[in-house]
Amino acid sequence: MTGSPPVISRPDGSLSLLQRIVDDSLDPTYAKVAAARADGTSHRAPLGRRTLAFGGALAVLAMLTTVTVSRTWQQEPDDARSRASLLERVRDLTAASEVATEEVSALGEQVERLRAEALSGVGADARRESRLQRLSVAAGTTPLQGPGVQVVMDDGPPSRSDALGPDVARVLDRDVQLVVNGLFAAGAEAIDVNGQRLAWTTAIRSAGDAILVGFRPLSRPYVVTALGDPLTLEARFADSPSGAEMATIAATYGIRFEMSTGDSLEVEGESVMQPDYARAKEK
Repeated sequence: MTGSPPVISRPDGSLSLLQRIVDDSLDPTYAKVAAARADGTSHRAPLGRRTLAFGGALAVLAMLTTVTVSRTWQQEPDDARSRASLLERVRDLTAASEVATEEVSALGEQVERLRAEALSGVGADARRESRLQRLSVAAGTTPLQGPGVQVVMDDGPPSRSDALGPDVARVLDRDVQLVVNGLFAAGAEAIDVNGQRLAWTTAIRSAGDAILVGFRPLSRPYVVTALGDPLTLEARFADSPSGAEMATIAATYGIRFEMSTGDSLEVEGESVMQPDYARAKEK
């Protein structure tokens, strides 16, 4: 059986390749162009035509630059006026809000004084005052003091968020809701969050990254104060679904969650919004 003859490389093959690279170092196309230039037969555009085209391009570029700069100059005063108008409106609304807040506070003090004057006395008036006091406590308008528990919540370390995802170690509004609802279910008689009393009109929600109680933003750390039997509140909350879920959240995401008891805690009173359309049913 015969096969293909063995391929024998020439010892001078590499030298031949190097010689071809040296001899043919110039691309054939470049060689033709060089030859055409030497013969004076090059097809390049005349200098005058190229200069005219280049000048036209510069003129168009200058015109576009001028239009852009002109529009920027015209728009800048409008932006400045808009910012100034917006700042002035913010200042006016802030001043009006401060005046309205002072007026509400003054009217509240006046109402309390008139109520005390009208209900002062004995008999039926005293019983009416006692009932009104109980309703005020239930509605959350009266500051209270007594034993209870206090929960401190705060964001976890940034490293935990970096490892598990963005902002997972941050306290959310639903975390505060979870604790508040769990404490009420455990028997809390009154609760406030960072000094904001939870009344029948109060809601806990978020606005961007801020947590709001009512319409007031809270700052870290978030302190929940609940009045009631300290031992009962602590034990019932720990055994409740809310307590178990909060413990899992704290352990998983590194959120700070601490509960302590106290004998003389305070919760603030909250002004209750009066209904505009609802009226008591007449008997």
